[in-house]
Amino acid sequence: MHSLEKPPFTKPTFLGNKKFHVSPILFSVLVALSEIANAQIEERPVAGKIYNEFLYWDNQGSKDFSIEQSSGNHIFTFNEGAYLDASNGGNTSVFHPFFNYIVNTTINVGKDKTLTILSDAHGVIHLSNSDDSENDIYPKNYQIIGGNLLFYSGDRSDQLDNGDSTLHVEDKSKLYINSNNLQIVHNDSIGQNYIGALSVTGTASTLDIELSDQFRAEGVLFGLAIQELEGATTKGYIHSDNGIFIKASNNNAAAHGYYGAGLYALGRYNEESLVDIDLSTDDGDIRIETQGYGIYSFGQVDIDLISNTGNIYVLADEKQAIYSSRDETLELSNDILLQTEANINLQSIRSYAVRTTYDSMVTLKGKEISLLSGDNSVIRTEGNSTFKATGNKISVTSLANDDAAKTALYAVGNSSQWLKASDIVIDSYYGIHIWDQAQVNVDATNELFLNADREVDGLTVLANGNAAVNINKNVDKPSRVLMHGELRSINDGEINVQFGKHSSFTGFTSSEAYSDNTAGTINLNFDNKSTWTLIESSTLTSLEMDDSLLDFSSWQGNQDVISTRAERSYHSLTTQNFSGNDNNFLMHIDLANESETNVLTDQFIITGSATGTNTATIAFDGSDVVNKTHSTNWLISQGAGSNMTVTAPDGGNQYAPNGGISWWALKFVPESQNAGDLTSDEWNALNNKGEGAGKWYLVQTDEPSQGGNTGHAPLPPEAEQIQNLGSSVAQAVGWLSEKNDLRRRLGEVRYGSQAGAWAKAFTRQDRAEGFRYNGFKQESTGIHIGYDTFASQNEHTAWLVGATFRYAHSKQEGIETTYGGDGKLNEYSGKVYATWMHESGSYMDILAQVGYYDQEINGLNNVGNGSFDADYHNWGYGASVEVGHMFTVSNGSDDRPWYNHWFIEPQLELSYFYVKGEDFKTSTGLKVEQGDADFLTGRAGLVVGKKVNYGTLNDLDKRWYQIGVIGGVTHEFLGDQTITFTGTEGKSAEVKGHGLGGTSFYYGMTADWQVSDNVRLYGEVSREEGEHYTKDYGVNVGFKYSF
Repeated sequence: MHSLEKPPFTKPTFLGNKKFHVSPILFSVLVALSEIANAQIEERPVAGKIYNEFLYWDNQGSKDFSIEQSSGNHIFTFNEGAYLDASNGGNTSVFHPFFNYIVNTTINVGKDKTLTILSDAHGVIHLSNSDDSENDIYPKNYQIIGGNLLFYSGDRSDQLDNGDSTLHVEDKSKLYINSNNLQIVHNDSIGQNYIGALSVTGTASTLDIELSDQFRAEGVLFGLAIQELEGATTKGYIHSDNGIFIKASNNNAAAHGYYGAGLYALGRYNEESLVDIDLSTDDGDIRIETQGYGIYSFGQVDIDLISNTGNIYVLADEKQAIYSSRDETLELSNDILLQTEANINLQSIRSYAVRTTYDSMVTLKGKEISLLSGDNSVIRTEGNSTFKATGNKISVTSLANDDAAKTALYAVGNSSQWLKASDIVIDSYYGIHIWDQAQVNVDATNELFLNADREVDGLTVLANGNAAVNINKNVDKPSRVLMHGELRSINDGEINVQFGKHSSFTGFTSSEAYSDNTAGTINLNFDNKSTWTLIESSTLTSLEMDDSLLDFSSWQGNQDVISTRAERSYHSLTTQNFSGNDNNFLMHIDLANESETNVLTDQFIITGSATGTNTATIAFDGSDVVNKTHSTNWLISQGAGSNMTVTAPDGGNQYAPNGGISWWALKFVPESQNAGDLTSDEWNALNNKGEGAGKWYLVQTDEPSQGGNTGHAPLPPEAEQIQNLGSSVAQAVGWLSEKNDLRRRLGEVRYGSQAGAWAKAFTRQDRAEGFRYNGFKQESTGIHIGYDTFASQNEHTAWLVGATFRYAHSKQEGIETTYGGDGKLNEYSGKVYATWMHESGSYMDILAQVGYYDQEINGLNNVGNGSFDADYHNWGYGASVEVGHMFTVSNGSDDRPWYNHWFIEPQLELSYFYVKGEDFKTSTGLKVEQGDADFLTGRAGLVVGKKVNYGTLNDLDKRWYQIGVIGGVTHEFLGDQTITFTGTEGKSAEVKGHGLGGTSFYYGMTADWQVSDNVRLYGEVSREEGEHYTKDYGVNVGFKYSF
């Protein structure tokens, strides 16, 4: 993923908000209990009296009282706070203004003090008229100023209405609160049947809450329920500096829409009716957790949830997180806005995250927006309604399984959905399904992830009945798109997708009419480096691609390696128009078994115009012998007005089956010609440029066209790479790298040599172009370990005999002009040698070797869409004779021979190496038979050097050092080898090469240092340059210990 993170597929859980975990309620309760313990006044609150001490009242333990107010102004002042327990108060609220009076009441609470009120089922404050006052309105105006408010709601088990709440306002009344905190919780000590937290009903009523800290309502039947019953505006405002938290549960046997709702709004009386709800916070989160609806909005409603820096959560269980609708018979507007600089999270466990109907609109504006449904569609819009979401990242996830009615985005009935963000993730079993003139627009500027890790055959996008899905249509620079599944457009539906750079679509398209459905429109556009992998045959209207891959057949589902044609599905892609350049069509064909009735090939069908210059990579399936000169079926067809050129991957027009050795070309047959009637000359006259209507066929050719490997590749890539690395040249290079073997192996063997053990390490880089025009570069490292002793020794001559084991490892790269390839060669060899030395300075060195060679080869397959490999091992046998003589030029003042002198040493060497050929087969089925190879190499060399002894004329010090310059010429007399290739199509080819032929020149430096009587170090640095062989560098370092 990715790199984007993919959403986890686990059962959703409500997200936590650490800010709410430390509850201010507990703090307020503790403060209130402390104040109760120190209370100095215990009486029924009296209006007009100022309480400068903490007040406690529970009506002498009965908890049954009501503070009633008639007309006029009433002021209650609790400077030190109060605790009022009316939890057994009967059928009236705690503060109870008389119905048929206009009442104005103010409750003042001291700074940082707490007003705690325990109420019954009718709540703390209930501002309303009596049942018989329908024609007379007596508005009430209440305000609570200062302090912390802790209200315990009562318990009611009979039928509830939306006026049964802790704070209730109706009939042009107004409740204004300006405090630090407002906490509304259920009093669990008197029962478990919840009532609501806040309710506003009637007409033209207002609830206005301003808090410097937090609002919390939990253990309530609903958070805020508002209904406008006439043609006016009813308002509900809550503003807090540090967050709003509502947790609503329905534990009542009855069920109404507002039961268990967070926000519930009805404004449907007439066109003038309006419910206006604003929830806002500066620094905290807005969090609504519900068992029922998170937000329920019906009729003419305007709801805004705004947090400046905090997150917004609407988390529902049984119902929708947001539901927005209206009466279809009235022309009403219904708008819901959630806006924050932080994140928005909407979840519904068992229903939609968002559902809109009938001209309603839901708008989300945030940084990261997450919408999730556990068992339904995530967003559903109907009947001219609209959903909009904009942010940096939007995630839409449905955890519902295989159910076509449960999609990520569902739109019907002329509704619309708009998602715009930098990154968008849409993840569900079914992605976007729309009907009946609906429209969905998804625009991402960085990356869009659409069902990219789901089953690839799911119905990801469906546009039915004049509906339109537009993906990245409304952005200047389309995002990268990762998409799986089917795109289906029927009954005049339309799907438009802009795939930005590096996009990937694994799936198929369908725009055809079928059954009772008419055709639709699908337009796809792929930008640079994108890939469309077909998993089924597809139809669409228009396809535009630029420098992208159209992969017909590489996807194989959950199958393992495809080895037989019965297991391969061939696909067709049909489009009315195609345009683009530098694209690659990856197609398969079973040439041996395809026929008129058995179309075993992928087909690209362009019914209208096809334009551009593109590449086709064609994989030949099967291993049966091909007995035809051209394919029976065409691979590409194009309509009138076309002008398209199709080349092979190397830029020419040559194709070969994997494991094969025959060449084929993709040629265009105009509509005016019948492929079945063409003669051989007419086939040869065709080319790979298609103008007008016609079809493209594979045609066998004798030689390749002039492509990327101009004139130097008569055989397909696999055979060429085998010639690079699979001849015996690499083994011969290992043998011949020991030319001038004596000094390289043992250093200086004169000057009082003794029996002993020795070791030598080496590294070198060689380049060989010896087998025809093929060859390689290799880097080798290795080690020798040996032992030698004197077989005979006298005053004039000595024979030194010994044996050594050699290991070498080489990394190889084939010549790029012949398709490259790479390999590894491990050599294990043993040598025996005998060296004769004479006091005059002459020497002769005789050597014999047996070597075991383990060769691995990896390279590009013939099709060009994958690799092949091969490995084999063989044996090599070698022998050499080297002679030379050291001439002393000058001894200086020292007349002792070979002590301090300049010398010249001419050398001659003749070596023979025989490599036993091996038969092997590549992983693609190409059979390779190596002939045996012989190498006869002559060398003439010269060493010019200076030896210096440490001691003087009278010393017996045996230490010395010697430095010399080396140079010479080498000539290869033999080196011929034959390699026979047999391809999977049954054809054979024999090639002959002359390995390492010609003359080369070498030069370098050599050095020896007798460190002590028993220890000698030696080394050499050299280069060699020739017609077919170059040693870029060679370094040898040796050590000998004499006994």
